[in-house]
Amino acid sequence: MAVIDATVVPQDDKTVIITWTGIGNADTGTPVNVARFEGLSVQAAGTFASGTVTMEGSNDGGSNYGALDGGVTLTDETVKAITTPSQVLRPNMSAHAATLTVTVIGRMSA
Repeated sequence: MAVIDATVVPQDDKTVIITWTGIGNADTGTPVNVARFEGLSVQAAGTFASGTVTMEGSNDGGSNYGALDGGVTLTDETVKAITTPSQVLRPNMSAHAATLTVTVIGRMSA
C-alpha cells in the first residue's frame, strides 16, 4: 500500500487539474484541499480489471476519511460529478493489480 503524490496544475484563475498517476492495489492518493471549488468531476483511466477507485473526503484536514455522499466510485472511465463539499479529497484503490491514473477537475464559481 503506497501513498501516491498528487500533481496540481492550475489552468486559469478558477480551474485546476489534480492528477494521481500510478495508483495500484490498496494505494491511496495524497489528500488535496478542494474546499474552494464548487464544481468537481473525476475520471480514472487505465486497465480496471476488477479494480474500484473510491473517492473519499475529509473535513478535519485528513485525519479521518469517509465515502462521499452518493458513493463516488469508479470502475470504468466514466466521468462522475463530485457533489459533496469536503475540505480535502483523495482516491482510494481496492482490488486491482495494474495501475490507474485518477484525474479531478475543479472549478471555482465566478
